[in-house]
Amino acid sequence: MTPDRAAAIRIIREAAREGRFRREPARRLIACLRSDERADWHSELVAKALSGQLVELEDAFYRLIPFGTAGQRGPVGAGINRINDHIIELSVQGVCSYVRGCRDDAALAALKREPRLRAVVAYDTRMDSAWLAQLVTSVLLGNRFEVHLFRQPVATPELSHAVLQRRAAVGFMVSASHNPPGDNGIKVYWNYGGQVLPLRADAITRVTEQAATAKGMDFDAGVREGLVVPIAGELDAPYLASVRAQGMTPVSARPPRRRARLVFSPLHGTGARTVIPVLEDAGWKVGRDLFIVESQVRPDPKFRGCPGGIPNPEFQGTLQAGAGLAERSDVQADLVLATDPDADRLAIHVVDPRPGPAPNFLLGGQLAAVLGEWTLSQLKARRQPVAGGTVVKSVVTSHLVDDVLCSHDVRQVLVGVGFKYVGEVSLSLEQTPERFLFGCEQSYGFVRGMHCRDKDGAVAALLAAELCDHLKRRGRTIRDYLVDLWQRHGYHAERATPVRMSGIEGLERIVEIMRELRVAFPRRLGGLEVRAVEDALKDEVFDPAGRNRRSARRWDDQRDSARELYDDVGELGWGWRGENILRARFRRNDASWVIIRPSGTEPSLKIYVNIHEPLRGRPLAQVAESAETLALGVERDVKRTIGLG
Repeated sequence: MTPDRAAAIRIIREAAREGRFRREPARRLIACLRSDERADWHSELVAKALSGQLVELEDAFYRLIPFGTAGQRGPVGAGINRINDHIIELSVQGVCSYVRGCRDDAALAALKREPRLRAVVAYDTRMDSAWLAQLVTSVLLGNRFEVHLFRQPVATPELSHAVLQRRAAVGFMVSASHNPPGDNGIKVYWNYGGQVLPLRADAITRVTEQAATAKGMDFDAGVREGLVVPIAGELDAPYLASVRAQGMTPVSARPPRRRARLVFSPLHGTGARTVIPVLEDAGWKVGRDLFIVESQVRPDPKFRGCPGGIPNPEFQGTLQAGAGLAERSDVQADLVLATDPDADRLAIHVVDPRPGPAPNFLLGGQLAAVLGEWTLSQLKARRQPVAGGTVVKSVVTSHLVDDVLCSHDVRQVLVGVGFKYVGEVSLSLEQTPERFLFGCEQSYGFVRGMHCRDKDGAVAALLAAELCDHLKRRGRTIRDYLVDLWQRHGYHAERATPVRMSGIEGLERIVEIMRELRVAFPRRLGGLEVRAVEDALKDEVFDPAGRNRRSARRWDDQRDSARELYDDVGELGWGWRGENILRARFRRNDASWVIIRPSGTEPSLKIYVNIHEPLRGRPLAQVAESAETLALGVERDVKRTIGLG
């Protein structure tokens, strides 16, 4: 053992003895430093120990990096709570072992009767994503899978589509979506093209924790033996055709000349290979009425064209480069579109200088409502029935979407946070009269069609572009369209705020906050009286003082006896039971609520507020100001309650 390693061990042992380093992470870290098994980690770990970065080291060995809302993702580095070659290998081995031992899936059982199980592997434009995809492939080969490997960065929905097309047992997407450039990760897809659900993810984690090593096969040997099937572009055409078919204008060899002028940014990711060809096939042309943000179009793992290097379209500043291009005299665009690096989410900026309550940068729930109204109204106009059809949305998505669906007599399925649930429900509806119309979520996810089981930024971009063009021909904008919805259904103030709590202390504090809120929830927030709190994790509904706690299942069956406290708990029975979510309803109306939940992708607690205020003859601007003030007050009071105000 080198003197530096010995010194690092002494530092960690002393910190643990003094209570400055938790014992279990210290035990794991010291064992790692003593062993040569993870020698590739030693230099980083020793350097951090000698420089006093104990909090970072403790976090790196606190736990095995979990499967969150969208797979495993996090900082790249040494440790079991980091993304690195060893953890990726173990995670893939865990998936392989679980797939081989799985006995509860008829579709998988049918696939197992074939000579070899197939897997599809794809990756995005992040640092080392191509290498990690090759690593994933090697482990799959060692577990006797035939691997269909994309040979260039692709969008996440393309991976989902490929799992279906190639009849794969499982799929892997190497990506950290919109995370900072120092992060990476993997998303795992099941044989129906959707991400693995929590029960399977938990089982995979347990198997992974028991795996000491991963099986492997030399990548080049797998290529020589024909076990690696390269996907060079042959799936592009069927995928793009499937996306184009989701539009509201007919597919034609001679698409119409468009009136709306668009700006698009892939935020250094894969969206250029999906969104641009789809829009061009629908009638736009690059350089004529479709303009690309040059500073954000080239693949760049450091995302240098994005403010702070964060390629998250949820942040309004990320679209400022596109907005600036749109306003140039030689461009004069009507709409800015931006997809995140793996092109499964879309955000928009409406170029409209007029004052008014509707924002230029639409929130995720507002965009979902707008695209939903456009989709349903156009299907009706094409004499395609929508009544009795089904829309799937996450529980944290704006209640304005509910109002839109109700106005079209469309059934709603409410699910937990994460598009994996939307994919599961869309599969269950595939052969039923309650056909799947679309799915949406608050964090800018939207999909229509059965070509993939995940959100699709190209589908959302096509629908938004078509709506913009439709409105441009009538002298209107998407902001006007949103105002129409408010005039019809009342104003909905929406807020979605992450409260970051980093490190182990942050994770433990989040657990404590959720426990405390379950014991006694505030009776008033923002001046509004809380009527009841739904606890999806415990499958209960209770009043703010914690009394009258009853099973949500019993309340579903005996709703009359529960009317005095809460008379609308049916939604709890759809798809978010078991989620670590608290939703408080206000006496004001059932469309006004606050939701509190731990994030599944980052160390933060998330607060979602929806305040509904009917117009009742009042000016929209006045109603909007009142509702926004109430929503801000609710958020502030929640923060005070958890000790942050």
